[in-house]
Amino acid sequence: MLWPVSTDRKYREMIRCPKNEFGKPTSWSVKEIPPKISPYKNKRPAGKGFEWRAITAKNGDTIFHVLALANSKRGNYKAFLTLQEPQDRFMIARFETHPSHPGIHYHTWCKSQNIPACPNSIEAPFRIPKPENVSQHRSNVAFSPQSFWLAACNAFNVIFGPADQLRLL
Repeated sequence: MLWPVSTDRKYREMIRCPKNEFGKPTSWSVKEIPPKISPYKNKRPAGKGFEWRAITAKNGDTIFHVLALANSKRGNYKAFLTLQEPQDRFMIARFETHPSHPGIHYHTWCKSQNIPACPNSIEAPFRIPKPENVSQHRSNVAFSPQSFWLAACNAFNVIFGPADQLRLL
């Protein structure tokens, strides 16, 4: 199934729109990632050295999932923003930094493309900033899993209630 471009929701708007938490964020885990919060169809191991954390959030009736994976030993951090539709999930963007091409960046979909359903949408082809501009965006930020979680929630505009700020930590 493809998520059609003809919809009035634009990809960048979906990344930027405010998303209110809808349930509590999970704790950090090294267990298998359940499919209901991930861009994968089945349970999946987090990967060697990775831990993960997730939250479900809403904008109106639209449901999103944010899944963050962290491997602090390797400096490999990535977070997925997926859109939940009745029949499928679609990865809208991936926010990441890793040693193979350092610097915080997104992978997303160009507005002229239909997004395939997960897991095929994981490898979004459009990178922001473009690789040739990466020298302008190199980051000397040393993330911890927690600081990356906060950065990912901020990047995807997840809003937590005032009493819930401590749950982020």
